[in-house]
Amino acid sequence: MVETGGFSAAARALGVRKATVSRGVAQLESELDVRLLHRTTRKVTLTALGATFHREAERGFAHLQSAEEFVRAARAEPEGRLRVSAPIYLGTHHLMDWIGRSWHSTRR
Repeated sequence: MVETGGFSAAARALGVRKATVSRGVAQLESELDVRLLHRTTRKVTLTALGATFHREAERGFAHLQSAEEFVRAARAEPEGRLRVSAPIYLGTHHLMDWIGRSWHSTRR
């Protein structure tokens, strides 16, 4: 709602009805027992507490996004045991040296 400048634009951006956005804001204000928005027939603006709430909520969402990105990146790295099947010649003359070097470099 803050980024879009009004309930109608927020509803369009979210793909919901304006009444849904309005009820959501009213419910939040009721739960917090504070007015977050100044409403007039021409515009909607944040109260001082509304601006603080919005800023802190954005920080919280940024932390959640960062945590999600961290977990996704960590899961992108292979982990666990790797089994390789190769002809004996390839295994003894090429893979064993490479595996040994790779294993030792990760143990330092």
